Amino acid sequence: MGVIDLNVRLTKEWGQYNDFLKSSDSLIFIDPDTFIGDDLPSSIHLTVGKRCFHLKDNVYYDIPIDGIQVKPFTTILVETEQKLGLPFNIFGLVTGKGNLIFKGAFVSSAKIDPGFQGKLRIALFNGSDNMLIIKNGDPLCSCVFLNMDTSMRTPFKNYEEKFEKANYWHTKIQSFKLWVIKNKDVIMFLTSLIAILISIVAIVLSKNFVLYKSK
Repeated sequence: MGVIDLNVRLTKEWGQYNDFLKSSDSLIFIDPDTFIGDDLPSSIHLTVGKRCFHLKDNVYYDIPIDGIQVKPFTTILVETEQKLGLPFNIFGLVTGKGNLIFKGAFVSSAKIDPGFQGKLRIALFNGSDNMLIIKNGDPLCSCVFLNMDTSMRTPFKNYEEKFEKANYWHTKIQSFKLWVIKNKDVIMFLTSLIAILISIVAIVLSKNFVLYKSK
């Protein structure tokens, strides 16, 4: 079992991937090819996708453009941006990234079975005392792929599960902004009403003050 040279074993063409599922020339499918190849040919870095799973709420959330905040000592599942497809004779290993380790965050080690198809869901733990912000496209994990001595005889298992539409992950500030936008007409009406009431009170008080002075 040896480490695969990824310079010659990656493809984003589904047809090429399917043509060599058990061949010694088998290819690893990955799409989109927005992965980070700094460590080619030995490994690639997958990036943060558009969804995460909050273990406490047991709900999937869409990741907003400005990212999500992971509280200290909290674990979430982050979906990768890339979809992978492994042939029957390649095995994958997932490890953490240095950029997250330096921030006090840890990615759980994982395996990718031969025949896997789908996006990875990576457990991310914020072990620091600070809030961790992750955004779509940020480096998330590293993957190394190994050649197996034989091909597995197993049917494909599609890991692309179907979920209900994901909720949006909002911070308190984002939630407040959304509330203001949603209720802007009511807020403008109340603001105008308060301004009118303040004007009336000011007029009444000024008249009373004039009457008091005249006495």
